[in-house]
Amino acid sequence: MKKLKQTFKLMLAAIATMLASCGGGDKNIASVKLIPVKMGEQFQYVDIEGKIVINPQFKEASIFRNGLALVQTSGENPKWGFIGEDGKFTIAASYVSATVFEEDLAWVVSENAAPTCINTKGEIKFILKNAKVVHTFSDGLAGFKEVNKEGEVKWGFVDKTGKVIINTQFASIGTFVNGKCPVSNKEGKWGFIDKQGKILINYQFDNANSFFDGFAVVKSDNKAGVIDESGKYKINPQFSGIQNDGNLFLINQDNKYGWADKEGKIIINPQFESAFPFTNNNLAAVQSGNSFGYIDKEGKIVINPQFDMALPFNGKLAVVVSSDKIGFIDNEGKYVINPQFDGVSKDLIEYFKSGNSYYNSVSSYYVETVDTSAITNEINNAVKQAENTLGTANQTSNFSPKDLLLGTWTGEMGGKKITIVINNISGNIITGYNQVGSNKRDLKGSFTEIDGGYPCSKTFETTLKEPGDDKWDGVFTINFMGFNGGADSDCSGPFNATESTGVWLANNGKSTKQLSLTKQK
Repeated sequence: MKKLKQTFKLMLAAIATMLASCGGGDKNIASVKLIPVKMGEQFQYVDIEGKIVINPQFKEASIFRNGLALVQTSGENPKWGFIGEDGKFTIAASYVSATVFEEDLAWVVSENAAPTCINTKGEIKFILKNAKVVHTFSDGLAGFKEVNKEGEVKWGFVDKTGKVIINTQFASIGTFVNGKCPVSNKEGKWGFIDKQGKILINYQFDNANSFFDGFAVVKSDNKAGVIDESGKYKINPQFSGIQNDGNLFLINQDNKYGWADKEGKIIINPQFESAFPFTNNNLAAVQSGNSFGYIDKEGKIVINPQFDMALPFNGKLAVVVSSDKIGFIDNEGKYVINPQFDGVSKDLIEYFKSGNSYYNSVSSYYVETVDTSAITNEINNAVKQAENTLGTANQTSNFSPKDLLLGTWTGEMGGKKITIVINNISGNIITGYNQVGSNKRDLKGSFTEIDGGYPCSKTFETTLKEPGDDKWDGVFTINFMGFNGGADSDCSGPFNATESTGVWLANNGKSTKQLSLTKQK
């Protein structure tokens, strides 16, 4: 249940920020008929009456989109595939990573392979050989990341035929909506481009979301405002955070949540510790004190605060947490499905919050020709470069990299239990060890700070190298994420670590394994 509460809190934190990689609240949210919930350690699907439709059997599960759901099998070697609403695999579980289907296409990664685009029949459309990360399609284009020999990260866009439409050139990207996309340059300033890569609105913002109904949320000097398609402010930067919410904006002002109209006039006074958007419903989940309830669009409490956590309504139901169990209520606050489940899909949470998917990107560490010495040199050069720039990372963070990285992390790698211990950090240099069974190997590497996508949070992309004198030694690339405070504080609260993910690549290039880790208290 601890992981569940952390997941919910991160989603709440996401409300207040401009999601640089995927603008929030820009999609129509349809009713979900089959709900992925967790019983014990496995996911199952239930209908809106709580009846089991697909038995517990999956390690991870998404909601159904166009009749298909992305699932991960259980067992020692979990793989991703797609099932139909009868629970049978329509696309075999053979992938180490996969996205959901968007615009009838999905990205998958097989063992030691590059991101591959498939259709709903599982047929390969094309392969993006040099891509390290690829996002799902939006408005006909998918963003992808390449890393050059100097270690520079560049983003570009590919169309549905596999043709690169916009060359890799941006430091960060958002999502195309109605022909416009937010992008950032190497100085960290954001602007907007069209589908040919032409700059429409100059680089000037500290952060930016995709346009929705002619408006885009941007951030300047740590304050959020709203611009129109010409780049002019419709709402001057004045709030801590804003999210588009239909014909309203959910706002964060002085760490309290409320709502404003399209002109910036406050409609519901900021008074709540946390809040989810209405998302085209008549009720919104809000936190008052330590409990969650629901208000209407006049700010009146309709369902009294009584839940440990609550999500937006979807159709006639809303997910709530009570006494460490998940249940479903109607718009009168009555239980339709009593609290009995141990977890709910992260994809379901993201969909209810914004209409997007938690599984909207894949990563790959594809090696076309194996050269162990080249891999070793690349890591050593990264470490050397970091040693020459000690103390440069995370200058603006409210907690240091040591707060997050130091300590013991445990989890799974390729179906086996793994422990990674980071016991020393000097500037950007990390040392420690990992252990799988009785095999213990030293680690040394470096880290860089990347955009975590949440307020009060930091994410550090680490590269950790094993010694290299064993045939199964390799390189870990792990994104460690943590936050302090959260959506209901000024980011000065106690530090928390959340689940981190990554990949291990053998030096001989013959094996790649996904891993997930949780920090031990």
